[in-house]
Amino acid sequence: VSTPGVFGLKVRMTPDSAEETLVTLDTGRNTLSTDTSRSSLNPDVSQKFPIFSGRDTRIQEAPFALRPGEHLRLRVFLDKSVMEVYANGRQCLTQRIYPTRQDSHNTAVFCSAGTARINSVDKWDMTDLNAELLR
Repeated sequence: VSTPGVFGLKVRMTPDSAEETLVTLDTGRNTLSTDTSRSSLNPDVSQKFPIFSGRDTRIQEAPFALRPGEHLRLRVFLDKSVMEVYANGRQCLTQRIYPTRQDSHNTAVFCSAGTARINSVDKWDMTDLNAELLR
C-alpha cells in the first residue's frame, strides 16, 4: 500500500456481482472488515440474521494497522458456509455466508480509494472431507 486507502477482495462473487462477500482493509481507519450484506440473494438470510443487540452483524470490523514497510498478507479460507480471514497472522474475522447461486465462485480484487499493488495471489482448493471419507 503506497497511500492510505480502501482495498480488498470480493469472494463468492457471481459474474454479475449480484452476490459477493467483501474483505476490506481501510488503511486510513486502520480496520479490517468483512461485509456479507450482499452474500446471498435469499431474503430469509439477509433478513433473518442482520441485527444482534442493535448491531448489524453482516458487517464485522476489527482493528488492524500495517506496520511501517509491512505488506498485507491475507489468508482467506472458504467452505460451503464459513469464511475465515487472517491478516498477517495478527487478526482474524470469521463470518457465515450463504450464497444461493451456483456461479458464486469468483474472486476479484478492488481498490476504491488510494493505490495498492498486488505482489502475488495463490489459490488452493480444499478437499471435500466428507467425499473423501465416503470413497
